[in-house]
Amino acid sequence: MAGNGSDDLLSIIIRSFAGPGDKVVFPYPSYMLYKTLAELQDGNACAVEFNEDYSLSDDFIVADAKVTFIANPNSPSGTMIPHSKISKIASAIDGVLVVDEAYADFAEDNCLSLVKEHDNILILRTLSKSYSLAGIRLGFCIAQESLIQGMMKVKDSYNVDRLSIAAVVAALDDQKSMMMHVEKIKDTRIYLTKSLQDMGFFVYPSQTNFVLARCMKGVSAHHLYQTLKSRKILVRYFNLRRLDDCLRITIGTREEIDTLLKNLKELVDTKKHTKIRDACCH
Repeated sequence: MAGNGSDDLLSIIIRSFAGPGDKVVFPYPSYMLYKTLAELQDGNACAVEFNEDYSLSDDFIVADAKVTFIANPNSPSGTMIPHSKISKIASAIDGVLVVDEAYADFAEDNCLSLVKEHDNILILRTLSKSYSLAGIRLGFCIAQESLIQGMMKVKDSYNVDRLSIAAVVAALDDQKSMMMHVEKIKDTRIYLTKSLQDMGFFVYPSQTNFVLARCMKGVSAHHLYQTLKSRKILVRYFNLRRLDDCLRITIGTREEIDTLLKNLKELVDTKKHTKIRDACCH
């Protein structure tokens, strides 16, 4: 089933399977639209904390939840939940399990095979990431027929336009270009990760087209974000619990990444030298 982007499909899923007061489960920190959609439906939005390493504890399994969302790979951490854990969750819950695979083309694995094994799994994909079609707005959902039939009763009659369909068909016909693009991003991701680690950042293992880097002690993520922004270098800062000491950095071209790294190193080194100077003065 296709939708006007995967966000449209997320809205259709909530309206199809959850009503007022129903439990809607999702991990934290993750894609914030899950919480918003649950609240718009007057559902009981249940955020369950990721472990420190962004794995999921057994507390995440809420058997009577009507809808459970998992972004896999996760945003903003870029981390993956193993195939086996997804299957375990699907078997343990009564409601539907939505595996949001927006970034799956950048990952080493995906959960498509689980659709045949579980009649309560919905897999979401989008063309906005690996196919570079963010402005086209087209996503699709893969699930067993019984789930799709339920969603068809809720979706708008004309939620996908012909121009978007034509653009997507052309993109899907050119798999070679997409794969070359993805491999280039993966290579740059390795380079960026190592460079950030060498500077002293903690970088979560990413399976996406971005990395989440935790700042070293004494370095303000917000200050780095603001200073980089003043230099026309844009990274993502989240003023949220568990994320306010991190920067999310999208994988750009090698030239863009080198510019970012040069500026980050300058800012981090300046901070280190200031701390050493202050320590000596005292």
